[in-house]
Amino acid sequence: MAILLSTLTVMMIGLTEAKPGNDLCTFNPLCTCRRSHHEVICHGVPFSEFPTFPSEEIYQVTILRSGLEVLHHNFLEGSSIASLHLMQNQLSRISSKAFGGLENILTTLDLSFNQLDDSILVALSPLGSLQWINLKGNHLEEVHPSKWSQMNSKNVINSLFLSSNHITHIPEGAFAILSNLVLLDVEGNLIHDVDSHSFPISLQSLSLSNNILKKVPLHAIYNLKNLRYLYMSGNLFRKLPSPFHLQTPRLEKLEISNNMLTQISEFVFNGSFTIKELHLDFNFIRTLSARSFKAQLLRGWCWLTIGSVRCIRMHSLA
Repeated sequence: MAILLSTLTVMMIGLTEAKPGNDLCTFNPLCTCRRSHHEVICHGVPFSEFPTFPSEEIYQVTILRSGLEVLHHNFLEGSSIASLHLMQNQLSRISSKAFGGLENILTTLDLSFNQLDDSILVALSPLGSLQWINLKGNHLEEVHPSKWSQMNSKNVINSLFLSSNHITHIPEGAFAILSNLVLLDVEGNLIHDVDSHSFPISLQSLSLSNNILKKVPLHAIYNLKNLRYLYMSGNLFRKLPSPFHLQTPRLEKLEISNNMLTQISEFVFNGSFTIKELHLDFNFIRTLSARSFKAQLLRGWCWLTIGSVRCIRMHSLA
């Protein structure tokens, strides 16, 4: 037994020495401190409330699957945390003043897979430097424009993840106030309608996949001249709007897989924009006319998977 313990001790010391600067935290040996990166990681360490960290400078904190339930007033006051990740906990209540002291410091916030509702936006409103927000897998229901207009970071946010919530409708102007937004993900909600002028012109990547849209919301995306990636797989589209016209000059990727399309009408894509990758797989399309696409539509080589078996390879001149 003594030999076994000695061997394990040597192995542990060897592992620690193999990763200099990646040590067990003194305030909690179940957490890992990467001092060279000023980072704390607690994976599966049980906390009902946010732990007290040492006074040394910490810039990034990750607490994953730890059972956190609540964040109280000013729980990080006096800290220098710019990146906070509290994923897969049990958070259901965050004080309106929870992020006091971080108004001009916090840039990245991941609260995905918790139990938060729409009131979370009240707590986020004072944060003026927030650029990246992940609220995936919570209980958000509304995206009314008034909620985002109160955000001090409305002109700074560039990436927003709201997938796998309970959103049913995107009203007019919902995200338009977010003037610097580049990526918006609302995949996996219950969205059945998207109003006009819902999105900012700055948007480059939009995911509306896995909702219950019956029609392509062309009226809402038509004016997005900077759009490069558009994901609309897993909806209930039976046909595409004709013509399928967008103001953007080109799309790197357009995904319309896993819908209920039975055909692609001739000239539906009128050549107003080009596409590098077009995905139509897992629909009910039996035939595809070359006249469905103008010569300039598909740039380079594009794979079109029709149904779940046939694969048709089309060249840009098809």
